[in-house]
Amino acid sequence: MSSKKPFNRLPLDVKPINYRIEIEPDLKKCTFHGKLVVEVDIVKSTDRITLNAKKLNIEKVSFTHKSQIIDISNEPIYDDSNETICFVFKTNLSVGRGYLNIEYDGVLNDDMKGFYRSKYRNSLGEECSMAITQFEPTDARLALPCWDEPAVKATFDVSLIVPRDLVALSNMPIKEEIDLENELRRFVYHRTPIMSTYLLGFIVGEFDFVSKRACNNAIKVRVYTPKGKSKQGEFALNAAVEMLQFYTDYFKIPYPLPKCDLLAIPDFASGAMENWGLITYRESVLLVDEKSTSQKTLREVAITVSHELGHQWFGNLVTMEWWTHLWLNEGFATWAEFTAVDRVFPHFNAVNSFVDREFSNGISLDALENSHAIEIPIGHPEEIDDIFDSISYCKGGSIIRMLNNYIGSETFRKGLNLYLDKYKYSNATTDQLWESIEAARNCKTTYTVADTMNKWTKQKGFPLISVKLDGQRLRFSQSKFVMGSRTDDDSSYLWYVPMAIRCSDGNTISYLLTDREGYLDLPSADIRWVHANADCMGFYRVQYDSRCFENLLSAISDSSNQSGSFLTVIDRLSLQSDVFALAQAGYINSTEFLQLMRAYRHETSYYIWSNLIGNAVELGSLLKFADDDKLNGGYHRLMMECLEKIYGEVGFNSRQGEISEIPMLRSALISSLGAANHSDVVADCRLAFNEHCSNRKPIDSDSLRSVCRTVLRNGGEIELLECTRLYNECDSAAYKEQYLLSLGSVLQLELIDRVLEFTLTDSVRPQDFFFSMGSCRSTLKGARRVRQFVKDNWVGLCKRVGGGFLLRRLITIGFQDFASEEDAVDTISFFDLNPVPGSSMTISQCVETTRLNTQWLQRDLESIKTFLCS
Repeated sequence: MSSKKPFNRLPLDVKPINYRIEIEPDLKKCTFHGKLVVEVDIVKSTDRITLNAKKLNIEKVSFTHKSQIIDISNEPIYDDSNETICFVFKTNLSVGRGYLNIEYDGVLNDDMKGFYRSKYRNSLGEECSMAITQFEPTDARLALPCWDEPAVKATFDVSLIVPRDLVALSNMPIKEEIDLENELRRFVYHRTPIMSTYLLGFIVGEFDFVSKRACNNAIKVRVYTPKGKSKQGEFALNAAVEMLQFYTDYFKIPYPLPKCDLLAIPDFASGAMENWGLITYRESVLLVDEKSTSQKTLREVAITVSHELGHQWFGNLVTMEWWTHLWLNEGFATWAEFTAVDRVFPHFNAVNSFVDREFSNGISLDALENSHAIEIPIGHPEEIDDIFDSISYCKGGSIIRMLNNYIGSETFRKGLNLYLDKYKYSNATTDQLWESIEAARNCKTTYTVADTMNKWTKQKGFPLISVKLDGQRLRFSQSKFVMGSRTDDDSSYLWYVPMAIRCSDGNTISYLLTDREGYLDLPSADIRWVHANADCMGFYRVQYDSRCFENLLSAISDSSNQSGSFLTVIDRLSLQSDVFALAQAGYINSTEFLQLMRAYRHETSYYIWSNLIGNAVELGSLLKFADDDKLNGGYHRLMMECLEKIYGEVGFNSRQGEISEIPMLRSALISSLGAANHSDVVADCRLAFNEHCSNRKPIDSDSLRSVCRTVLRNGGEIELLECTRLYNECDSAAYKEQYLLSLGSVLQLELIDRVLEFTLTDSVRPQDFFFSMGSCRSTLKGARRVRQFVKDNWVGLCKRVGGGFLLRRLITIGFQDFASEEDAVDTISFFDLNPVPGSSMTISQCVETTRLNTQWLQRDLESIKTFLCS
């Protein structure tokens, strides 16, 4: 839909050594003035310096070399396409050190990138502004002229001039404070370590904070909150202190800065950003009241805090050489976040959560033809946003988990230590990581770490492992897992697959499948079943022959089957997940998944139900395009049949002393049974909602969204007005999200229209309107309304989100998961007329999923009707 732009990285005949930058923001005028002195090394004599700059007004430029001042010969040369600026000087710059001096002005934008402003209301209801930076991936150039590439590292000396009544923060602690005229103050900060430009940060605004010391008092940790909300930062603070110690011990390399600040920001496009020593977060993933906040939200806060702290080593201390290796940052942080949370908060069952979410998200996206390899060549900056996706994060984290299990956790940890120590304060590539881990392995093997792992990082997709039991011999074969039609190209794929095979006797056997076929002789004829991806350690799908599958199914469905106790939560989760994926891709009929659902009626694990319900809802979302009330009724009856037993055990109301996953399970059950119009659940939700609205009894925080959705689905204008009022009056970002995620559950089209219009008001922050807009898609009419709304308001919506991550979300909410060829063609036509640079992969994925859904519906609709309606 759009071809790649030609691109060249910056010339390196001039390299930055140190940036000395002074920034003076004007929060009222939404502008800033900058003074920059860059110490550079002239590697090769030249008359020009080219660096990155975007939307900056350059006022003065000169070059100083050995007390000689050299001026530029003409106006700076801007290249808007490549976001560069070139200064041509009157004479050649001699080899050696010198200083590039620049004065410039910029704008505090509303796009949540670069140096931008965020608006909020203080305790008196007055509108205020703060100034924040968000530089990843390539937006430092919006705040200062710089070499804005990850491999061009330097140190930074930052100064900020701000009103005296405001807090000003940067990556390092304050070195000096100087009072100036006009009630201004200059904050001077200590020099940073050598680092990439995208990790630089500075923030100006009103804040409270809570603080503690970490790592034997060596590190000062602070959580900055809006005024009056410091108490809500304590959970994140305690988590950060413990996780810093965990990472220090695990990597055997100390956290290298004297302080670590975590800041809650009202307007923030992504979930969080790992600026070194100055980590920024959305309010909703940092600030919580530990006593009243849901278990799910507490878990999310812990995971998000952990992810960004993991980056302080993977990404900050050692940085990817170029965006091709983005996964070295994000894949590792995704794996590490759950490793740390599992140690610090074992009751959150982080490993189960990893498979339920990250593994599932990664393998679902990677099944598409319009997926991409983990290592994908990146050129122009506009290509980068497309790969901040579930491949870099979730598949990346999953193959790291697979490698850790394959070579052993201690060997793996030793390899990470070698890697971090060798490349600290520098940059590295994927191959250099494999070399370090191979060095830690220190043994002769047929296949090196690189031999095995390059198969997973340099080609897209993953294998389908077919398993057949032939007497006492297991036979395996591998082929590329393919959604839709197979092609000759698919047969060229081959992986080296580290397998972990769990047996009914409780033992687990390791096996490396390196050919298209392989076999394994089982140690005993008494083994009744095998699970060919124990704990979902391998990034692959499994299809069993009928004998293997029936034996596994018996172990899961028969509670008296003692051997079934060896199947872990993840084993049971992955079995139904594989069956669903096989049905979705056309390897088996969807009725096999529907039949399998009944075998899980005795299941009690939240994580299994979360994944299974998610799969069932995805199938139900497909069936809505059949526009058949009888079919939908049959689907709802099956959901009630499968869920009523566990719901009867869990109940509607919370109970004292229940384990942390029960409230999350209750919420999932209420949501699903409410959507199926279960009369008792609907009645209980109405009562709870009325008591909540009248302040008689608050809804349990874990169930808030599920209750509101059920009430709105079965209500009308009165309920929508009440839920909107609750949203407007709520002061918690986490609770506001829950209300927004509920609003679109109304069924009346005129009310859906009202919700969509509400998303465009100032009451909903730009990063949040996806919650309410996405909630409108639960019905066929609602999905069509959202699609048309996005098309009708495209220009305004694009301006509102400002591009990048949020623009991709807008595209998927408007155009993904439809089920007709007409919709696919309409999507192509719309983006041909409205091109979106840097989002071609996202658009192609929307078209592909629409066509795959169309094939799926055509292929299985009649058999599903027979199953559900007979």
